[in-house]
Amino acid sequence: MADFYNKTVELFSRQVSVVRLLIALIVILSISNTLSMAVIERTTEIGTSLAIGVRRRGILSLFIVEGALLGLAGGCIGVAAGVVLGEVISAIGIPMPPPPGMARGFIGEIAISPALALDAFLLAFITTLIASILPAWKAARMNIVDALRHQR
Repeated sequence: MADFYNKTVELFSRQVSVVRLLIALIVILSISNTLSMAVIERTTEIGTSLAIGVRRRGILSLFIVEGALLGLAGGCIGVAAGVVLGEVISAIGIPMPPPPGMARGFIGEIAISPALALDAFLLAFITTLIASILPAWKAARMNIVDALRHQR
């Protein structure tokens, strides 16, 4: 029985890792798209900033910090929403079937540990930070003349 349990736990852990990877990929693509649109919408402003002397490093930093703030806010809101949702579901209860060798089932609850909350926050923050690198790099590499000519 212990061997079966260990294999089940290992399989479940792998499935959770795959889901986590897929979520990270979706977050990276979504945030990268959002920040790329922000760069396109602010092309003229970026060109003006470069023309008046803001260094490319400053433009890069601006978009990286914007991505970091987005990740910070999203991570905090996501963890808070997850905790609230977990508490609501736990208050309602999750009826579980009886485990092997038992006659009666039990009521399951969602347990959110500080480590799990930190892991979720870091996943949101780090993936958002990674996603902001390419749009920030594109903004910093813009040609000043082309950026100033850009029409919306």
